[in-house]
Amino acid sequence: MKFKKRTAVLLLAIGVGVGWLTLATTQTVLHKTSDTEFCISCHSMQKPLAEYQGTIHFQNEHGVRAEYADCHIPTGKVDYLITKIRASKDIYHEFITGKIDSDEKFEQHRGEMAQTVWDQMKESDSSACRSCHEFTAVSILEQRPAAQKMHTQAMSDGSTCIDFYKGIARLLPDTSDKAQAGADELSKAAASGSASATELYSIATQPFFMTKDDEYNQGNLMPSTKVDVISREGDRVQATISGWQQDGVDSVIYAAKGKRIISALLSDDSKKA
Repeated sequence: MKFKKRTAVLLLAIGVGVGWLTLATTQTVLHKTSDTEFCISCHSMQKPLAEYQGTIHFQNEHGVRAEYADCHIPTGKVDYLITKIRASKDIYHEFITGKIDSDEKFEQHRGEMAQTVWDQMKESDSSACRSCHEFTAVSILEQRPAAQKMHTQAMSDGSTCIDFYKGIARLLPDTSDKAQAGADELSKAAASGSASATELYSIATQPFFMTKDDEYNQGNLMPSTKVDVISREGDRVQATISGWQQDGVDSVIYAAKGKRIISALLSDDSKKA
């Protein structure tokens, strides 16, 4: 009888030990596969990494950085596990299908991928955002007017973060086909503008040149970029643009610090200038 009790206690102890070991291993694996270093280890993540590094969530005056898990993995236990299971498809596409293993493929699927993330964040009431940002901790009166308007609306009608902040850490998908009608109207309005205006805005992707004798363009101005006219010569305008550059991302000029609004894309030659 004593032998049987000892055996039962021993088996119970072994079972508890194995259980704890399994739990600790699982927790370690889940935690390790949630850190930024692991997330960017795939080749296809280099493009979104560069975009993320140009945002205020990566570098800001407060020295607080939002890591990948902070934005993409909900804190609730059930939502956390569901998200980890869903993420297995990313590994499948990375190593099996090569679905986004080139810039061309990435852009082809950007809209689809963005919509998937937006839907998931909407479904979880943007819980990943709320792990850092909470209305009860916000001083609305100290915010900019646009932020005041959005947050006041969200508190009154139940809107969630992703309803207002699409594209805050990634470039938005190309929706030019959906906006073509509006673009046509904008072109008509631009054609009737003053020929002596000193402030101009690009209404489409516009090549620029460093000198009037350049044979090839040295980069592109993006739609809505403001230019200040210095002089005019025929159908060309000598002008300046103002903006902000992220350390380590010298091929892009942003409209303002920490904002995902691209004003210009630079060639190697224009980067030096």
